[in-house]
Amino acid sequence: MSNPGYQITLDLTDRPCLVIGGGENAEERTGRLLEARAGVTVVSPGLTPGLERLASEGGVVHRRRRFEEGDLEGVFLVMHTVLSDPALSRRLFDLSLERGFLLNAHDQPDLSNFIMPALARRGLLRVAVSTSGEGPGVAGRVREGLEAVFDEEFGAYLDWVAGQRRRVRAEEPDPERRLRRIRETTEGLRIEGKVQYPEAWKERKRRSGEAEKR
Repeated sequence: MSNPGYQITLDLTDRPCLVIGGGENAEERTGRLLEARAGVTVVSPGLTPGLERLASEGGVVHRRRRFEEGDLEGVFLVMHTVLSDPALSRRLFDLSLERGFLLNAHDQPDLSNFIMPALARRGLLRVAVSTSGEGPGVAGRVREGLEAVFDEEFGAYLDWVAGQRRRVRAEEPDPERRLRRIRETTEGLRIEGKVQYPEAWKERKRRSGEAEKR
């Protein structure tokens, strides 16, 4: 059976994290780590232009060579993006169990101890979408739909809510009035949406219905 996992949000502020590989997947993983305020080291002989720029600006530490086990010293989390070296993937997984660091091996869930959900982002909002590793394409489509629903106005609204919450907590001493005023910022908020299914699924349902009628 598929493992749905246990969804959490990690505080990676200033925690040492390692990215193995220098391609597009490594760049995407690095960007998400930096957004979480992690300290990032990238190990790879070559880098994408985006990663090269980050390294030259001091946004990440770059070790221009292949991975060595010494790179794991003191590391909290590892993003492994190299798909061409199964032996390395297996070794990293074994080391993660021995040393207790978090490991995500891109497109290799059996050699990871956590998976990366699709992430819908809008301002302060983060919505993680997981299909338990069984439908990454579906997760990506759901993410796109959520980002269409949560538009730029929602980002501005969420900034306003955060500001109101800070202001009320600072100036309202009465707990009940404080809670009531904070709740007023979300009263009437409702999320509406509709799923448009692909033709392949609709055809499957039609055929299933016809078979049941026979």
